[in-house]
Amino acid sequence: MPLLTARGHAAVAMDLPSDDPDATLSDYVAAVVDALSAGDDPVILVGHSMGGLVIPHVARFRPVARLVFICAMFDNLPEPTPGVEVPDVTRSEFDMSSLTVDDRVTTIAPERAVAAFYADCDPADAEWAVARLRPQSHAPATPLVAPWPDVPSSVITCTDDRSRDFTRLVVAPRLGVEPIELPGGHSPFLSRPNELADVLTELASISATAPVLDDSSTGVSP
Repeated sequence: MPLLTARGHAAVAMDLPSDDPDATLSDYVAAVVDALSAGDDPVILVGHSMGGLVIPHVARFRPVARLVFICAMFDNLPEPTPGVEVPDVTRSEFDMSSLTVDDRVTTIAPERAVAAFYADCDPADAEWAVARLRPQSHAPATPLVAPWPDVPSSVITCTDDRSRDFTRLVVAPRLGVEPIELPGGHSPFLSRPNELADVLTELASISATAPVLDDSSTGVSP
């Protein structure tokens, strides 16, 4: 966030109710909408990892200029444009041996979290991040079914992230975009924050120069 602020952006980070076992994915969406309630200007929503399941639905409740997905998960993807071939590639499964799953939340062992999420980060940054991990409720396993929003999308992948091939070969063609690729693993905001801030700034510049068409029936400004 300091790097985005230094580049002239107003950045907002919100906490999702990840460790509330009673929270639904709708509650996650509401947390983002509430965090952005101070203004009605179109925003650029950046969703990392599981956040990719949340941000498309936020666009149904407030003006959004662009959706940016970083090493993200996806639901409700649109069908590809006719004539665009999408290969049958499945997303790489997470190593379940690193997780403890009960009937309400999932936790990950700290030493496994470093390897899974922060392998290419400075050790001090990885330690800082792991100390802030919380249990994850199972809410995202129940998707919100809705049409994909009519909002420009950008997809950022990382060369060593397990979702890279699925994102490049399946997600990007369905969204009709060219993926932006950074080196490294799952958490470029910690491992390569300047490079990521540069990419987000470039996407913000593109969004600022694009025409905005207001769709008052949905509250979306694509």
